[in-house]
Amino acid sequence: MSGPRHVLVIGAQCPALGLLPELEQAARSLHDTLTAPWAGACEKDHPERTTLRCGADVTQAEVERAVREAGRHAAAEGAVLVVALLGHGTPGGTSLYFAAGDSEPENPTKMVDVGSLLSQLLDTPGLDGVIALVDTCYAGNAAPDLKSLAGGIREGDTRLALLMGAGAKEEAYELRFSRTLVKVCGEGIEGPARPSPRRPSRTPSGPTAARRARPSSVRNSTAPNSPRSGCGWPATPVTALPRVPCSDPWAPRNWPGPWNGWAATRTRPGCPIRPKSPACGTWTR
Repeated sequence: MSGPRHVLVIGAQCPALGLLPELEQAARSLHDTLTAPWAGACEKDHPERTTLRCGADVTQAEVERAVREAGRHAAAEGAVLVVALLGHGTPGGTSLYFAAGDSEPENPTKMVDVGSLLSQLLDTPGLDGVIALVDTCYAGNAAPDLKSLAGGIREGDTRLALLMGAGAKEEAYELRFSRTLVKVCGEGIEGPARPSPRRPSRTPSGPTAARRARPSSVRNSTAPNSPRSGCGWPATPVTALPRVPCSDPWAPRNWPGPWNGWAATRTRPGCPIRPKSPACGTWTR
C-alpha cells in the first residue's frame, strides 16, 4: 500500500471503565508519527475534517461517523486509509467492542463494533485499502468477517492490514503497542540485520554443492578483490550493518543484498544500498 494515505487516530476515554493515563499523549505521538513524511507519510489535517480525536467527549456515534467519513474522503481520492483506535476494548464472542466516552460496561449497543466497522470501510468503493492499528485489550477480535467481505459489495476486491496490540484473550497494558510503534518508526530497530534464508529449488551437485557446503564464516568473508566483490566495489557482510536507524525515506529497510546477504554503504553509515549491476561500479538506492 504505497499510494497516497489518509489517517484517522482516535483515542477515546471511557469514564465508566476507568480513565487511561497519558492516552491523549500516546494518540498525539502516534498521529505525529503517521503524518511525518519520513515515517507514515499520511496526509495531515484536512480543512473539512480532523484526523485526530481524543478525550472523554468522543462518543460512540462520533467514532463511527468519523471513521465512515474518513473512508469516504480516502475513497474519493483513491487513497489508503490508516485508522488507529486507542483505548478500552471488551470482547463479545468473536467480536471486539471499542469503548467511547458514552459507552456503558457490558452493553455492546453502546460500544463500537470494530470488526463490523472495518467491514464497512473495506466495502467502500474506490478505497485503495485499510491499515488498522488497534491498541486495546482483546484486540485480536477486531478482525472482520472475511466470508462477508467475499460476498460483499466489492466481492473481496480490497486490501486490509490489521495490526493489533493484544491477542483475542489478552489484555493490553499502558498503550505499549502504540508507544513501541512510535519508537520503532522514529529510531529503527537495534541490532544487526539478518539475511533471509535461501532454499535451493533442487538438490545441488558438483561445484554448487561444494560451494554451499562451505561454512557461513567462509562465505561471509569475501576479500575485496575476489570475484564475488565484482569490479572492486566494497563487499561488507550484512551482520556488520545496523538495521537502518536513519530518517532517509528512500533507504531500503533491511535490504538482504545480492550474493547471500551482501550489502554496502555509501555517504552515511546505516543506509544500506545495493549495486545496480555486478558488472559495473555504479550505485543506486
